[in-house]
Amino acid sequence: MTVLFEEMTREQINAVAPGAIAVWPTTATQQRGPHMAVGTDTLLTTVARRAADAIAAEVPVVITPRLGLLTISTGC
Repeated sequence: MTVLFEEMTREQINAVAPGAIAVWPTTATQQRGPHMAVGTDTLLTTVARRAADAIAAEVPVVITPRLGLLTISTGC
């Protein structure tokens, strides 16, 4: 079972929480130069969802909301 945390009710979370693995995508929204979009790193959430779907039959996984992290860059 793979689900997005933000799409679950409190009851659904309580039902899967004891045996589920929580995946917390941490990504940045930042400039990468003229060759890449600023949201490129947010694709990590999609990658996490697909990986979780691949093992869903064996392990329940809950994908939590993305946490955007950013460090200050001095240039690209």
